Amino acid sequence: AKKEIGKVLNVIWNLKNLTGRSKSNLEIEDKWIISKLNSMTKKFQENIDKFETHNAMREISSFILNDLSRTYIQMTRDKDKSSIITQCLVQILKLLAPISPFITDSIWQDLRNKNIVKEESVHLTNWPAYNEEDINQSLEQEFEAIAKVLEIGLAERDKAKVGLRWPLGKASISSDKKITKESLDIIAKQLNVK
Repeated sequence: AKKEIGKVLNVIWNLKNLTGRSKSNLEIEDKWIISKLNSMTKKFQENIDKFETHNAMREISSFILNDLSRTYIQMTRDKDKSSIITQCLVQILKLLAPISPFITDSIWQDLRNKNIVKEESVHLTNWPAYNEEDINQSLEQEFEAIAKVLEIGLAERDKAKVGLRWPLGKASISSDKKITKESLDIIAKQLNVK
């Protein structure tokens, strides 16, 4: 548990370097991370209301380490997604403020110096609310399927000793569910398939 807390704090500390205001059109991966952010906030709140802090921390930790850091930032590494990352980080800081008051406020001050947030302290902000309209369960499930395909695809590349730098001519995927064009584009890009 201590190791995971260290990882979480390290990731949010590094996220401040990816923040900014530049807005771009919302793409499928942006809609997904916003949906995950709101789902996580909802579950976090439900667990806090039941005094189940360990479950609340599990929710936010999984979001930070898996959804935001491993998946979203990896998927969008060639694009400027600073406004989406900022939206996620601001929400995370507000949720973690009562649990980790000093580091969250230190990061907040950094965002304030960049004119990204206005409030003098994270502790003077309103408790974050989730937006039910931004939660898209089917999109979240679709991304779970994408993640599984990527995991298998990367393992196959590893097995064949073909580094990710080398583009593949093609990759075959079989699924019992329909795969959207947007999902196929993400898979092709992440697995470096022509």
